[in-house]
Amino acid sequence: MPAIRGSQAALTQQLFEVARLRALHATGLLDSEPEEAFDDIRRLAAKMLQSPIATVAFIDDARVWLKSAEGMTCASTPRKESICHYTLLALRQRIVQVDELTRTADALAKDLLSSNERFCAFMDHSPVAAYIKDQDGRMRFYNRKVAETFCITQHDWLGKSDHEIWPSELADEYRAADLAVLAQTGLVEVEERTPAPHGSHLYWKSYKFPFTDANGQRFLAGIAIDVTREKCREAELETVKEELAARSAELRRMTVTDALTGLPNRRGFNRWLDQCVSSASRSNRPLSMMMIDVDHFSVINDIKGHLAGDAMLAELSRVLLTLVSPFDHVSRLGGEEFAILLPDTTAKEALALAENICRTISQQSGMLQGMTVSIGVTPWTPEKSGNMLIEIADASLHRAKRSGRNQVILGTSLEALRSDLSPIPSVLDQTAGVDTFIG
Repeated sequence: MPAIRGSQAALTQQLFEVARLRALHATGLLDSEPEEAFDDIRRLAAKMLQSPIATVAFIDDARVWLKSAEGMTCASTPRKESICHYTLLALRQRIVQVDELTRTADALAKDLLSSNERFCAFMDHSPVAAYIKDQDGRMRFYNRKVAETFCITQHDWLGKSDHEIWPSELADEYRAADLAVLAQTGLVEVEERTPAPHGSHLYWKSYKFPFTDANGQRFLAGIAIDVTREKCREAELETVKEELAARSAELRRMTVTDALTGLPNRRGFNRWLDQCVSSASRSNRPLSMMMIDVDHFSVINDIKGHLAGDAMLAELSRVLLTLVSPFDHVSRLGGEEFAILLPDTTAKEALALAENICRTISQQSGMLQGMTVSIGVTPWTPEKSGNMLIEIADASLHRAKRSGRNQVILGTSLEALRSDLSPIPSVLDQTAGVDTFIG
């Protein structure tokens, strides 16, 4: 280290600079990676001062290095070209002025003793909550922001531990967090929640760090920013997102659901059809399909009215669901036409189920008394697409209607149906007629 010469003011100035540089290099901060804590300090300063440019800078003997910067792109500048350099020069001049005014270093030492009062005044005008605790967790200092927030005086909590201030469970949580900070050497960022004086809670973004005073005593210091408003906004946004998601899900459900019966509509049926055909293709498992149409439904609507017709279709949907397994898919394609997809069901099994449905519907009492249905059935085979299944089942259904209604036709190909080579219709009771609905 070069020899230090000059007046008392110059000596003080040089000692100050040497001590400052040693302390700076001891921190290990120079040329370190960006840290969120310093970014938060920089953002807070920019917000408080409403400045477009804000930095957290460290000055060594030759340069000014920027740990965090906003509004600037360079990482460092020569010290002699920086505002900070001139600020240091000004500070040195101030030291000289103080030295000249006080005339002795003792006067400067006495002035430093008043730093505690300046510190308290500074902290009391701070917009953030600040406090200091000793190793035992007892409050040794807190600023005006803390007192005003919790409706206490600036002496009520002094000397008290967390367990004397907060509920037991919360105090345990705070103490555990503080002990973890005291065991470290650097800054720790945590999110905390405290009870509010008038109910509810306050949310804080806290920065805690340990330090040792001149007497070797260990303390914990904390600075906390009130983020309650932001937390509330986040909760409100989350609620809105959940509501939008629920509405979106409901809208998606409505696009594939028949409003009258609650069954999948044609769009929903097409989705099930694609899935069932794809699954059958992969697994080589059987799949069958049936198309169902209410006989003479237009006459029912003309005689009883559309409201009564709608009620009958809703009741028919309920009955159909009781006749199939939980693995089958019943859909309303529109009007009085329904479709049922039957995974793992052979043509023989599908035909037996269709005949049971046809017979059961014709034997209903109450709202469905006298109703009959015609059904077309077709099994899936590997060469058939979903659209081919629909065409064959629909052609089988129309063949059943042309053959007298209230019956089931099994179709395996369009060619067979068109050439009148389809299987013989099942023999079912056809005594129910249109006149039954008139009464």
